[in-house]
Amino acid sequence: MKKEYILFIDSGIGGFSVLKETINILSYNYLYYADNNNAPYGSHSSNEIKIFLKDIITNLSQKYKFKIVVLACNTATTSAIEYLRSIFPNLIFIGIEPAINIAIKNQFNNILVIATPTTIKQKKYINLVKKTNYKIKSKPMHNLARNIEMYYLNKNIINKVNLLKNIYYLKAISKYYDCIILGCTHYSIIKNLLKNYINIPLIDKNKTISKIIKLNCNFLDKTMSFSTIKILLSNNDNRQKQKYIKILNQILAK
Repeated sequence: MKKEYILFIDSGIGGFSVLKETINILSYNYLYYADNNNAPYGSHSSNEIKIFLKDIITNLSQKYKFKIVVLACNTATTSAIEYLRSIFPNLIFIGIEPAINIAIKNQFNNILVIATPTTIKQKKYINLVKKTNYKIKSKPMHNLARNIEMYYLNKNIINKVNLLKNIYYLKAISKYYDCIILGCTHYSIIKNLLKNYINIPLIDKNKTISKIIKLNCNFLDKTMSFSTIKILLSNNDNRQKQKYIKILNQILAK
């Protein structure tokens, strides 16, 4: 019998933050596809992202069995999830959006959302903000996702400095807000690091999404006592794949 997977897609390592939370509550076979040839998605248009994801899912479906596709990327979700649902009606798509509802539930009034420029421009995100009567500031972070990716893949001094520039910028503006919503799964990778510099709550939706994934898996065989994880990269670079595996193991161990 062909092994069945839950498919995770992100442009890089960001989706590991969602995968970790999911593995914590659901043991299953996971297929993680990092489209690192096109990383980060936040630097691409929504039409480009739709094409990337359509091709990825089409190609993977010819080799692997899966029913559930997790877009572990805010930009991919806001850009393409409705489109993908329309062209792949037999698949279940689960996406992730900035956790504005969680911030409101916790009665934060002055909210900062940091996300990629592409996420903030999408109609899906704009409508999400319009539904509230709260003071929400949307801040596009043009290079943060890329800087996080580069830092984890190659922790040289240049990448560290570039990342710290972003962190000190967020520290400087954080005093004007009650909380910061991490509107990109890459940002969640450095959540603990950010807490060393920023004294207001940092909010993401990863735990909530993991619970939604579990709820959508009632039809799967959930008798597994442990998870398996298969990682694929769009550039097929085995050396870089080994780096991804090492990074994932470090994240899972925390």
